[in-house]
Amino acid sequence: KHNDEIGLHKTPDGIDEADFVGATIESSYLMPSSAFVKANMAYETATIAQYSDYCLCIKKATQTPDVPYGGTFIAHTQIVITNTGNNTCKIVCSVEAE
Repeated sequence: KHNDEIGLHKTPDGIDEADFVGATIESSYLMPSSAFVKANMAYETATIAQYSDYCLCIKKATQTPDVPYGGTFIAHTQIVITNTGNNTCKIVCSVEAE
């Protein structure tokens, strides 16, 4: 939904920023190996929870089923980017396990 419009400098006529809320994307990527686990796949679903000139909030759910106990929990991440004016922003990121 609105893949071509999200991220443009100016929202096209007839499309409201509020329409972007709820848009999701699924992706997967290879996590590098570490001292504890071998390289493994991560599967992520990201959803736009809030989108405006003031802030952007993205919620992610990430699973890594190939690591030990990876199939027993989901990491939920919330990233909030707030416009603080003068070409500056504030980013707050939080993570919890389900």
